[in-house]
Amino acid sequence: MSEAFTEREERPLKRCLYCSTRIGWLYRPFEIEYLKFRRLKLASGVLAALAIVVALLAVAQEQRLAACLSQPVVERLADSACTATESLTARTVDVQVFQESQWRVVANERAYLGYFDGRLYQINEIARFSMRPMRLSPSGRQLLLDHGGGYLGIYPLFGQSYAQRLDLSACNLAQAELLDLSWSPDETSVVLLAQLGNRRSVKLATLTSTPSDTQIATCSDAYSLNVAWVDWLDNSHLLYLIEEGAQKRVEVRAADSAEAIFSAPLALEGRLSDLRTAPQGKYATFVAEQSNVRQLYWLDLTAQPRLYTAAQPIARRVLRQSFFSWADAQQAVYLSAENQLARLDLAERAFYTAPAPDDPRGRLVWLAWQNGE
Repeated sequence: MSEAFTEREERPLKRCLYCSTRIGWLYRPFEIEYLKFRRLKLASGVLAALAIVVALLAVAQEQRLAACLSQPVVERLADSACTATESLTARTVDVQVFQESQWRVVANERAYLGYFDGRLYQINEIARFSMRPMRLSPSGRQLLLDHGGGYLGIYPLFGQSYAQRLDLSACNLAQAELLDLSWSPDETSVVLLAQLGNRRSVKLATLTSTPSDTQIATCSDAYSLNVAWVDWLDNSHLLYLIEEGAQKRVEVRAADSAEAIFSAPLALEGRLSDLRTAPQGKYATFVAEQSNVRQLYWLDLTAQPRLYTAAQPIARRVLRQSFFSWADAQQAVYLSAENQLARLDLAERAFYTAPAPDDPRGRLVWLAWQNGE
């Protein structure tokens, strides 16, 4: 049988091809539109998939953030997944400035003790030690101050009528200049920052429960290399300001360890001092001094560490550390360089001032916020 088509067979085939070509030509625009629809649908699917991925990443990020925020401050700082260690550059923020007049100040013949909430107590003994470091306990029930010669004085503000001496002979600080001291949150230990010649030393003095007039503290060394200032972060960890030449850092270490569990560079100039950690360790303030200007900075540790300073000069200039005190977990009081009694609310970013008292009988030597019973 021949493979060639006969004329009879070929005619319907030609007609079919002709029809098919004609039909294809007629439906070509619809095909183009259909292809466009297919491409658009594909693109929409890709975009929808990307949106789902972004949403899932956002949810995962929120879950990680929530998990980080649920951790105590020290554990969060030690967790590299929660805390970046890039350089902390101070962010200048505006704070609202308000004038107020409800400051209460009590004076004796030689010294002032200023309080903000009206619960005032006179401690005449502090007058002759007014230029030495002193610190109110976290509970607000005791005052700790340097007597010199390797002794501290513990002054109860409630109940007991007598003071105790804390013997620091185990710390070998009789010939050192004590720069600062700080209670641990549970008030069982004191961290001491001392100047020994050209170097600084950090000591941990543990109090005893001896009911006698003199307590003999046990003492141990803490990390001291290149330390500018130090304060407690919680009962077992210390917050450090480190100066190594022009390089500055903020670090967290266990009180009995030299290993840093958190370290971040500080993009600051000037000499660092007067570190003060708020209750619960959520905020810390310190001073950077340059060209005789003491500028106040605060470190926010409530989430990712951030460094701030106030835009208003009156809110960012502060005198020496004896005129600075934390009131609670987010409010600080201090005497500004403009001789204004100041209260800074870090949660509201509000700044309150009142004129410092002027009394011919003496001068203000110490300031604290008293929340005791």
